[in-house]
Amino acid sequence: MNFVFIDYQPPGGQVNRDQTGTYGSFFKLNSLWGGLLSRFKVLGIKLPILSFSYAAAILRSHGHTVRVVTGLPEDGGDVALFATVLYHWKEDRAFLEEYKKRFPQTRLGVVGVVNQVLPELFSGVSDFSIHGDIEPALFAFLDGKWKWQGCFDCAQSFDLTRLLLPDWDGFPLSNYSYRPGLTRKNFITVQSSRGCVYGCDFCPYMVSQGQKMRFRPLAAVEEEIRLLVKRYGVRSVLFRDILFTADHQRTMELCDRLIRLGVPVEWACETNLEGLDDALIDKMHKSGMCVINLGIESGNPEVLKKSGKRGSDAANLSQTIRSLHKRRIKVQAFYMLGLWNDTPESMRQTVILSHKLNTFSAQFCIATPFPGTRFFEDKKEFLLHRRWAAYTGYEPVLRLPFATEKDVVQCRNWAYNSYYNRLSWLIRYAPGLIREFIFFLGGVLCQ
Repeated sequence: MNFVFIDYQPPGGQVNRDQTGTYGSFFKLNSLWGGLLSRFKVLGIKLPILSFSYAAAILRSHGHTVRVVTGLPEDGGDVALFATVLYHWKEDRAFLEEYKKRFPQTRLGVVGVVNQVLPELFSGVSDFSIHGDIEPALFAFLDGKWKWQGCFDCAQSFDLTRLLLPDWDGFPLSNYSYRPGLTRKNFITVQSSRGCVYGCDFCPYMVSQGQKMRFRPLAAVEEEIRLLVKRYGVRSVLFRDILFTADHQRTMELCDRLIRLGVPVEWACETNLEGLDDALIDKMHKSGMCVINLGIESGNPEVLKKSGKRGSDAANLSQTIRSLHKRRIKVQAFYMLGLWNDTPESMRQTVILSHKLNTFSAQFCIATPFPGTRFFEDKKEFLLHRRWAAYTGYEPVLRLPFATEKDVVQCRNWAYNSYYNRLSWLIRYAPGLIREFIFFLGGVLCQ
């Protein structure tokens, strides 16, 4: 059979469909400095749909053909899979309607968490939907137990040892990037585990991956890195695990394998501060880690606690950041404004904390109750609206008890305008970013 995987990219725009647990996110600020950051992020961060590469490997290993497209193809194929996102759902639906009109014989389906929690958004324009991991649906098809009709609902228990090595043939590898964090090309994403033991109420990844940790064999991850370097010329990798260091010993062993592998790959990951001791940081750095994403969220311990997330004490947080900086590892810190118990003062504390830590980058999201999360279920009566296009992670959609919508927006704007204008940040990071700004300006001129 002829399969088509659709990573729809609208003309003149970009949609990162694999971000925010496949809900997607859209970063856009209107201020002068915010507008520059917005454009820089659009040009620099372009992620592939990782699950499509594993799906391609499974189907091609059984003799089926797979094409990856970003718009309407000349041939619709026998089966087409479309990855949905929330904020872009209207445009996605219009694309699906046109696809179905042009290729009525194609079995057209939707994947991703949005079609799982809000199936009505795509009803009438798709023949099937897959809820949860894609791979079980593929194996069911190969076993003759499913024929691309209706809903295939996969529980969060798929055994990751069944994953084949990814097949990136036909993907636009040269388009993918994770700048300014990772600068070497080609860039690609890898996943060594799914799930997260913490299960934070507001985390969108919990809906699709769940709290139970599922690990891939380390030998498979090592072989995947070797394949990426040899076959696809990959030189930088972003691990898409929610909690990369969930198992301290496993992480140490993976780093040892990467060191022994001896390939010229720089890599990044996302994790929390717990378990990040000096020994582990040193081993991660020696194996090629040059960027780490840390979810710090709030500078107010009480707000953090009431939001269902465990934080680290200020001394441990500062010490860990210093340890990372000592090894010249780029720290990308993630903060959230507008958590349920936030006040104007607690949000201000969060921004001040970001200044003190002075990391390579700081991202200030607005707490968003994505449909399907416990946060959404607990607070849905306090939603300002259900205009899903505004659920980007950067706009207030919740009526808070101790802060207004205006308070949140003002703090978000102040956070970005103040963070990257500080002399301490400019002195520390601006020299190394000159090349990236040239890349940015070149991209603008080419648009």
